[in-house]
Amino acid sequence: MVIGAAALPAALFIAAHDAEVFLLDQDLATIEGAESRAVTEQLAGRFQALVVTFGGWFPDVSPSVVVIDPAVLAPARPRDRARCPRALRAPPSSAAQTNRRSNCPPGRCHIAWRPP
Repeated sequence: MVIGAAALPAALFIAAHDAEVFLLDQDLATIEGAESRAVTEQLAGRFQALVVTFGGWFPDVSPSVVVIDPAVLAPARPRDRARCPRALRAPPSSAAQTNRRSNCPPGRCHIAWRPP
């Protein structure tokens, strides 16, 4: 899972190594550009790009690796920014928890922050 279209090079690199990639961003034009680039690089079969509103619905996936562009979290409140990495690693606490970040088991999800 790659969060933030500025981390597109990382997303394409991961897809080029035969891994499924979900790229998430809030901007439709950015996502369309990322999909176009994946097609150009012949990686469209392993690459999915989704427009999401951060803090709302999030895809129900179990990522092995998460790459986050820190600029994506800049508009968030400090408390929410600090909670993001923990939420990505946390297992679901209940079936009603629809706004969680992922159901990745603790210790099995590795988060890489893209350098600014």
